[in-house]
Amino acid sequence: MFDQMIVSCTRKHRRNPWAYFISMTIQILVIGVMILVPLLYTEALPTQAFVSWVAAPPPPPPPPPPPAPKVAPRVVKKVSLMEAGKLRAPSKIPERIAIIREEEMPNMPGVVGGVPGGIASGQDALEFMVAGARAVQVGTATFVKPSAAVRIVDEIRNYCAGKKIERVEQLVGTLQAG
Repeated sequence: MFDQMIVSCTRKHRRNPWAYFISMTIQILVIGVMILVPLLYTEALPTQAFVSWVAAPPPPPPPPPPPAPKVAPRVVKKVSLMEAGKLRAPSKIPERIAIIREEEMPNMPGVVGGVPGGIASGQDALEFMVAGARAVQVGTATFVKPSAAVRIVDEIRNYCAGKKIERVEQLVGTLQAG
């Protein structure tokens, strides 16, 4: 069936070397002209297309931040001895009971801190000191009247002289609850 399609030929075709040379020369000239014309006449080139081709694309966005670490919620069991407004007996009785003793504050001479703010008069300063403050700070009152601190000290001196108190430290913590 396919035997008729096969053409057998014993003669070998030989290519002409001049045809090969002329074809190659024409192709080189055409490619050379295609390269040289845009280089010689640059104003004829489409500049907008050239700029978009040469311009670098914007950098990629930064990577997203890492996810926050997952913290397991801490469950705190509330233990209440109140039930329906009444105190109930504990379900578990502790084996040992530790006695917590508060040590007495050492008597430290000098100023150990103070009460900032709210001091506008000698009366205010004396009230804080009787409640236990070892020192008071006068701030905002000096903005209103720069001589407020001197006036407050004079009021404290007059009070102590009237009550025959020798040292202001004798007032600290003398508040009586009741």
